[in-house]
Amino acid sequence: MEDPLDVISADKENERRMSIERIYQKKSQLEHILLRPDTYIGSVEYTDRAVSFSNQMQLNLVSDTF
Repeated sequence: MEDPLDVISADKENERRMSIERIYQKKSQLEHILLRPDTYIGSVEYTDRAVSFSNQMQLNLVSDTF
């Protein structure tokens, strides 16, 4: 089985580098996590959430976007 992370290695027969299509491939989130778990940062889309927190005797509800 060929190592998917070995993108710099040359083809042994023709001594050519890998094509750009072979190096850069569109992956789903699951494929990205499984292939390179140390580089996955999560979703980069904005999310609106209601966050609640207590401040002494009071419960506050704040809408936040991150």
